[in-house]
Amino acid sequence: MRRKLLKPLVGSSPLTRKIVFSIIVCSSVVTVFVTFIQLFYDYRNDVRNVASAFSHIEDSNQGTIAAALWHVDVELVEQIYKGLASLPMIDYVRIEFLEGTSVGESQPLNADFMTHTTDLFYQLGDTKQLVGHLTLGSDTKRIYNNLGKKLLVILLAQGAKTFLVAIFMLLIFEKLIMRQLRKIAAYARELQFRNPQSLPAIGFIEAELWQGELKDVSDAIIEMQGNIEKSYRELEQTEQQLRRLNLNLEMEVKRRSQENAKQQLLIQHSFRLSSLGQMAGSIAHEINNPLTIIAGYVRIIRKHLKSESMSPEKLDYFGSQAELTIERISEIIRGLLRLSGGNSQADDMVDFVINDIVKDAVNICRDKFQRHSIEFTLLIQDLHVTAICRPIEIGQIIINLLNNAFDAVKDQSKPWIQLELKQGDKVALLSITDGGPSIPMTIRSRILEPFFTTKPYGQGTGLGLSISKAIADKHHGRLYLDELASSTRFVLELPSLASSS
Repeated sequence: MRRKLLKPLVGSSPLTRKIVFSIIVCSSVVTVFVTFIQLFYDYRNDVRNVASAFSHIEDSNQGTIAAALWHVDVELVEQIYKGLASLPMIDYVRIEFLEGTSVGESQPLNADFMTHTTDLFYQLGDTKQLVGHLTLGSDTKRIYNNLGKKLLVILLAQGAKTFLVAIFMLLIFEKLIMRQLRKIAAYARELQFRNPQSLPAIGFIEAELWQGELKDVSDAIIEMQGNIEKSYRELEQTEQQLRRLNLNLEMEVKRRSQENAKQQLLIQHSFRLSSLGQMAGSIAHEINNPLTIIAGYVRIIRKHLKSESMSPEKLDYFGSQAELTIERISEIIRGLLRLSGGNSQADDMVDFVINDIVKDAVNICRDKFQRHSIEFTLLIQDLHVTAICRPIEIGQIIINLLNNAFDAVKDQSKPWIQLELKQGDKVALLSITDGGPSIPMTIRSRILEPFFTTKPYGQGTGLGLSISKAIADKHHGRLYLDELASSTRFVLELPSLASSS
């Protein structure tokens, strides 16, 4: 039985320990406060009792003591002294004659007394004669001892009361609340979110306790169970919808990926056609001049073919010049075929000499530069600058950069373009610099983005640089704008097996 009563106090539940601690602390605070007030009033009552005793003794003995002092009856005074000293609450008595003699001991210096001194008067006719003094004293230790005993009794009584109240309150709390809370906790632990059909029955709180806060808690649990079932059904429906949406999304992504691949091929094809169109225009002018020269030589030869006025040496000279001019046209056409994809070997990544690609691209663009009086400088430090690449695609990048440079400088008063090719450490470096307007700082970060162009509307698609950059990335190289250069300068870096050293 004792263990059963103490079980709530020593239980392992943190809430139980908190309740016990709270009851003890609150009860102790109240006990100390009430005890302090009670002891204060008891102290004041004891002091009043001592003062009342002093007043009573003075009223009842003043006449007798005064008469004994007036008649100098020392024996009577001593008897009165003994009688007063034996009274309760009187620890010190002193009767003094007016002449200075006294009956009784002096007050100890180390004692703490409540004292009261009164003057003694003897009634002589119509007058009162002062005959002496009466001093009464009560030791305050008596009061403090009484208060100490009362404090001990109060503390023992309050401690026992606190202990009993804590036990009974915890027993009540255990029966009415904790047991029900444990049932609620056990029910909550049995909830299975993945299978709401396995939820336990609702009636876990005793019927007589279905009121107040516990009823609110049980109602909330019941409502939560309903919400769980509803949420589970909604979750299943949502999962089914998500599965359908994911299936549709996968099909849509696959379709869009295929369309995107087709669009990329179309864009690259459009870019190649645009490059070929620009090359065709340049080649038309590049071939037209040699054809004019050949036509002139043919007319001269035909004119003097039957005439003996022209020596065979001169005819041979005109023929050789025509052959050289035809060779020049053939070289231009071969370069066009190489850059346009006429060579099937260009589809593979090979260790290729970049000088040949640069030569073909320059031959295509040179006539256009000359017709617009553009000063073109070609700087090649090495005879064989090699890179691992697809030559056709690299040729497209070079022609695109040269055409962009041409568009940038064609309206300048002193136009110039410089192409530099050199062999770096494990990299081939090709840069094209022009004397056109510098690119504003605000758009430099976007210059290589798709569909971004600085050209007037209708004169550019904004795809040339972005496709060129994509080609460079596929070659594990890079194409970038050199922001440290004083003029507009684009740099193409390609991986190479060769080293500058």
